[in-house]
Amino acid sequence: MEALSALSFYKNFISDFFVEVEARLGANVWAKVRAAINRKLRNRKVDFKRDEEEYISKLRNFLQEINMTVEDIELLMILKKKNNAEFHKRERLEPKELKEKFETLFPEDLKDFKDSMRKVFDALDNWDRN
Repeated sequence: MEALSALSFYKNFISDFFVEVEARLGANVWAKVRAAINRKLRNRKVDFKRDEEEYISKLRNFLQEINMTVEDIELLMILKKKNNAEFHKRERLEPKELKEKFETLFPEDLKDFKDSMRKVFDALDNWDRN
């Protein structure tokens, strides 16, 4: 419980920090950066895609001013996700596992959402391949 409480505190602190980064970096650049980092983490990649480098470079230049790196931001994003997983007592599934569970275990009472969710999986798969 103590770890969960600490994670909750840090999650809020990190969220506040990210709001400040977005205000200084710009909402469009920050959105592109978050999407690039999420894709990289989701697919366990080492490098960013070529079309993401422009935004990552802007983040990198900004972070130099505060003695931070892109890797620091990645770690902070992971910590926030860890807090969510701890809070909900569920581990984060890999996209492939999540899609398998979605296809077999999606609750019947939520069936109206199933087609839209399937489109989300398809879009992420497509974007991750490109």
